[in-house]
Amino acid sequence: MAQDANREAARRALHDEFELRAEEIVQYINRRMGSYEQVLEGVAGLFAASDGVDRRAFAGYVAALGLEGKYPGIQGVGFSLLVRPPDKPKHVARMRSGGFPRYDIRPAGERETYTSIVYLEPFDWRNQRAFGYDMYSEPVRRLAMQRSWDEDAPVISGKVKLVQETDQDVQPGFLMYLPVYGQRLPHRTSEERRANLMGWVYAPFRMNDLVGGMLDRWRRGTTRLLDLEIYDGNTIGADALLFDSGSPTGQGSPQFRSVRQLMLFGRPWTVVAHSLPEFDGRLNYEKANIIALAGTGGSALLALVAWLLVTGRARAQALAASMTVELRKSETGQRKLNRALRLLSDCNTALIHAQDENRLLTDVCRLCVEHGGYLMAWVGYGEQDEERSVRPIAKSGYENDYLDGVKITWSDTELGQGPTGTAIRTGMASINSNVLTNPRMGPWRDAAARRGYRSSIALPLTLGDRILGALTIYAGEPDAFDAEELHLLAELAADLSFGIATLRGRAVQRESARKLEKALSDTIRAIATTIEARDPYTAGHQRRVAELAAAIGREMGLDDDRVMGILRGSEIHDIGKVSVPVEILARPGRLSAMEFDIIKIHPRVGYDIIKDVDFPWPVREMVLQHHERGDGSGYPQGLTLKEIVLEARILAVADVVDAMISHRPYRVALGQTAALAEIETNRGRLYDPAAVDACLRLFRESRFAFSTLRAP
Repeated sequence: MAQDANREAARRALHDEFELRAEEIVQYINRRMGSYEQVLEGVAGLFAASDGVDRRAFAGYVAALGLEGKYPGIQGVGFSLLVRPPDKPKHVARMRSGGFPRYDIRPAGERETYTSIVYLEPFDWRNQRAFGYDMYSEPVRRLAMQRSWDEDAPVISGKVKLVQETDQDVQPGFLMYLPVYGQRLPHRTSEERRANLMGWVYAPFRMNDLVGGMLDRWRRGTTRLLDLEIYDGNTIGADALLFDSGSPTGQGSPQFRSVRQLMLFGRPWTVVAHSLPEFDGRLNYEKANIIALAGTGGSALLALVAWLLVTGRARAQALAASMTVELRKSETGQRKLNRALRLLSDCNTALIHAQDENRLLTDVCRLCVEHGGYLMAWVGYGEQDEERSVRPIAKSGYENDYLDGVKITWSDTELGQGPTGTAIRTGMASINSNVLTNPRMGPWRDAAARRGYRSSIALPLTLGDRILGALTIYAGEPDAFDAEELHLLAELAADLSFGIATLRGRAVQRESARKLEKALSDTIRAIATTIEARDPYTAGHQRRVAELAAAIGREMGLDDDRVMGILRGSEIHDIGKVSVPVEILARPGRLSAMEFDIIKIHPRVGYDIIKDVDFPWPVREMVLQHHERGDGSGYPQGLTLKEIVLEARILAVADVVDAMISHRPYRVALGQTAALAEIETNRGRLYDPAAVDACLRLFRESRFAFSTLRAP
């Protein structure tokens, strides 16, 4: 009986350990999947915070996430656009004109609802196989997309074969979906969600890569002791098998088996764990010891068995207690790691939308406190003064007036030995594990302790080959920053450094562009003034035409850059008149046919003068085509309306209106009424309809008036 009791005690202790190991793995998978949800939440936030997310912005955001290193098994991050049937032809045409001439929604055929994978990063050879695929056309995917749409929540699909798969290393897969709605459009009710859905951000997963990658990060040898199988749904069967870690064959039946249900984002998984021979061998070893002891007999045997029973149970309880503490530590560490991952994702979103350096630094400090869970964060720049002081630039958090009462430098003195000064001086991350015991924290210990700061980390911010400053973060508990958290925060600091360099580069580029734009504008105006000086009757004509043409462009809804191009091209549209003799330009009375032919060459001459100038707008075409007319009756090329660039069509309307309103050597001004009647009568035949309509609205509804004075 003692032998049976001892055997049962040993088995019970080993069973407890097996159950604990199995539960630990299941919870780890659950937590890791939560981090993938945060990835999609971040991408959805990118859409919510942007007026429009183009391909470049999407790719930049996903690249900043560092999927390959931090998120094993995720095949990529994508966006599937909802396409209503009436919008499909325009959508396909837009995608083809955007650089994908062979694009189409796959599979072909008519359906009530279309979707299309329009973004998927990384856009490598494998993911390009999914470009244009309509996931809504496949029942398993559609069910998950519908649930996500209806519930406004992340949902994973059942088992599928990803379209990225080839004939080699085929793995079971699934997808996670999160709905995205039009910016600032309501989606509280089911009706609102149905009406305002824009599409889904999603992530495809290859199951072997996903779970295998998770288990590779497991540090306790668990995968050598347990075999793991994961099934889609609530049933166990070959058709539902998602993952099998691969148990050895020919080793007999396992001693222990566990079946658990795991609910992930609306989809149940069944997780089956088996003990492996290495784990079971520990039980056989205990049995062998018991059988050997049976031959010794007598009271010594009974005493020894009694001791084994008592101490064996105690050892099992101690092991279980130890492993419970270890599990709790693991869960705490995982929560901190997930917090740091979420913080990194949120800060990358801030980086993408940043337009101002100080605002970026303030946002990152705020996110460290609000989303990272830290007490305080601040950014300081190292000054090049005599004391090598550290100047606070941005801060956020609990009692951030701490910085007002302390002095921090990056010199190799007592005031430079703290984490911030050390990080700036050495260019390496510096951790203060405990404010109360760290001898280097002497100058700041009392002020930090009063505010509850117990540990801190400072991470250098670099700009090229020099250290610009540091991001310093404070926590409320000692030893708060482990190796994994340090790695992620160091990546955050590197991303922030990149953001600072990018913003400063943009500022330099903007200033250079401003100077170039001013130089270009001054040059164009000087040319225009020189031309008009030869012809007093047309003095100011080009400037007035430019003013009206730009106003027409704005009225038509053109963007600012395009309007600027219209303005600049219009300012020199008559540059070719330098080739026309002054006597002809200023001659009163009607011109002869020969003289008019000379006048008509000025668009071609103007084009030849500026054809080698690399304008960022179609200025050359404007100069060449501003006398072309929609029915082909214009000059010098006899183009029809569709062959004339839009900017030249707008210029032509403005040119005719100002010419008719103004005095000419050969006639008096015809007036505004006659000018507007001319373009309205010939709308669509000679002149662009949209440009004419915009011009008429300016004069009749907006009461447009030229700011440039006319010659008397």
